[in-house]
Amino acid sequence: MDPEPVAVDNNSTDQSEAKDTRVMQYDETLAPTPAQNRRLLMKTDLVNALGFAAIFGLRQDANLKGQEYSWLGSIFYFGYLAMEFPSLWLITKAALLPCMLVLNSTWYRREEQPFRTALWHNTFAGVFGGILSYAIGNIKGSLSTWKYIFIIYGAVTVLTGFVVLFALPDSPQTAWFFTEEEKKRVVVRLAKNQTGIDTKKRFASRQIIEALKDPKCWCVWACGIGYAIANAGITNFNPLIIAGYGFSQTKTVLMATPQAAVAMVAGATLTTISLFVQNLRCLFWIASALIGLSGAIMVHTLDVNQQRDASLAGVYIMGFYNVPWVFMLSLNSSNTAGTTKKSFMGVTVAVCYATGNIIGPQLFLSSQAPRYPLGIGAMMFAFALMAVSGMAYYLLCVAENKRRNSKYGVPEGMLQAGLEQEKEDKTDWENKAFRYAY
Repeated sequence: MDPEPVAVDNNSTDQSEAKDTRVMQYDETLAPTPAQNRRLLMKTDLVNALGFAAIFGLRQDANLKGQEYSWLGSIFYFGYLAMEFPSLWLITKAALLPCMLVLNSTWYRREEQPFRTALWHNTFAGVFGGILSYAIGNIKGSLSTWKYIFIIYGAVTVLTGFVVLFALPDSPQTAWFFTEEEKKRVVVRLAKNQTGIDTKKRFASRQIIEALKDPKCWCVWACGIGYAIANAGITNFNPLIIAGYGFSQTKTVLMATPQAAVAMVAGATLTTISLFVQNLRCLFWIASALIGLSGAIMVHTLDVNQQRDASLAGVYIMGFYNVPWVFMLSLNSSNTAGTTKKSFMGVTVAVCYATGNIIGPQLFLSSQAPRYPLGIGAMMFAFALMAVSGMAYYLLCVAENKRRNSKYGVPEGMLQAGLEQEKEDKTDWENKAFRYAY
């Protein structure tokens, strides 16, 4: 349970920003009509929409022995981890994952965030990547197939980065694709979130301290580590596990795509439901983690020689691993207020993600290939950790909402409270009118 809301530390906030006349001119008369809301949402979506290599000889060409392939799966995340804190202190939202979290809370209403999070983190790349890797596997050139995979994927990533750099505005207030009237309306449209949309508030250390004291944040971090361990296993070793069922190289990459399809369809379906039915996110978080756990148990216990199809079905069921992550991230965006606290949570979630992805590959011992009992056991633990953290998060949110309603009453004037948030940069703890989504 959160402690009492605390007073805002005026010494740590920018008073000139707090009285910004740009915010003062927004009022309820600017609330968009349903048609205007659809137009604003469409414009926002248009702008924000901007391990197969191992199968194709990477291990052989690089002469990887023993756990060296596992270290290859981990080493990328050492660089990922090393740059998170410079991103926090210097450019705040440069890293991909923190950027997505802040974009969600800055551009979308609470009820719109789960589906957009599913789009950010959809597994279409797993489906398309398997098909594309199959096609790349048929390239006849001077380079090894795995080199073509990295060259093509890397080139597209760099190109996309430059497009985003120049096309994506800092906030709705500076969006080049909104008219001046639309800029005002989009601020009012998002005001009920009470999480703020100004990404240039002054750094406030008190908000970091608050995050470290907030038990909900620890649930988010636990889920992030659990997801990353599962993700490391699926990303780096899923094709190798499937190859162990006796499929050829090219057949393996195709057989790996249904798992990504399961994750994509499950994520899209459940987040669409949550768009129309409120406060189901924790339920879907928990349920999908338990479904993924059942798949991991099947892979761990079934005899491949006698029950290959059932064991392969377990691999596909583990595709639910992505769904708890999507709902956790959307809840983190919806329930975290305060500019510094949002940025801190974005970076620390990315740190958990990198840490889990460093740990995960080391649990897949080369001596245990292709069944990897220790690695699959670690994934079972990861799914269980995601489920338990989701349960704890749900209980904390429900209890705190009940406490606040009892003490302060059911909040009214949510729009005005949201506009005040733009002026004062309160956190979710400090804002007495804030109620948590779950």
